[in-house]
Amino acid sequence: MSVVYSIYALVDPRDMKVFYIGKTSRAPQERFEEHIQEVSGDTPKQKRLREIYDDTGLIPDFIILEDGIECNKAAFTREVYWVEIFRMAGTVLTNSSVDYEGVHFLTESHYGPIRKKGHWSVDISIDKLISDFSTREFFQIELYPTFTPIKAGNIKADINFSKERNLNFTEGRLLNHGLPITVEEVMLVQHRFEQGDTVEVLEAFFQRSRKSIEYMIGIELEGKSYV
Repeated sequence: MSVVYSIYALVDPRDMKVFYIGKTSRAPQERFEEHIQEVSGDTPKQKRLREIYDDTGLIPDFIILEDGIECNKAAFTREVYWVEIFRMAGTVLTNSSVDYEGVHFLTESHYGPIRKKGHWSVDISIDKLISDFSTREFFQIELYPTFTPIKAGNIKADINFSKERNLNFTEGRLLNHGLPITVEEVMLVQHRFEQGDTVEVLEAFFQRSRKSIEYMIGIELEGKSYV
């Protein structure tokens, strides 16, 4: 019997706001019952569970965000996606990490200062980029209204994005491998990194190599504004 994953959320009954996103390959009710027994620990999630019980005597609500996911890798990607959906909406989550095959992402220990290099001038608002970020399963520059390549000579109309991604998929490469790096992409990478996302999480969403992500983190953009 194949393993099927679900993505779920815990909701605080005091304000009906989501405070934790998780994934499970077991019956959701079984995972929920485990959560409500976790009131004795010191993680942000456990402290929140304890506060809810102490204040109201209630347990959190449990909702299924997505189910029927057929592999762990896809479930990891969807968990990160839902974490971003709520974070970009301003929700304060108690997730300290997202786990994929025993490796924990989103923890501060996975990233550190990276030397700044390069210098570009830019006058692009990040507002639209941020709002679009929460609706994408992975970064697709061709869906954005602007296209500002870091290197001259790359013209959007000359690129067959679908063909390039299909080739990358066939060859086992990350989907955006070889596609032009743009100012828009750099701005989003830097914003998410400054918000606490690890290089590993950025690799998954932007479908770029670690080397490319670190390169983009290091680019200096004049006039960038995170409004």
